Amino acid sequence: MNREGWTDGEMAAYAAAHGLENTSPEEIERMAMLATKVTAVGARLPRVPSKEHEPANSFKVPQ
Repeated sequence: MNREGWTDGEMAAYAAAHGLENTSPEEIERMAMLATKVTAVGARLPRVPSKEHEPANSFKVPQ
């Protein structure tokens, strides 16, 4: 995901979709701020390469 931040409207819709319809505007604002920070941290995590880029399995089952 490549985004600068979550808007309060986006966070309110996300919260409502997850059963949090009665969340106060202050809570929505805080959730949006935290989601922006979590998104930025998640974007910096190293990703596992796709399966096609892994080395071939060299383990052989004894017979």
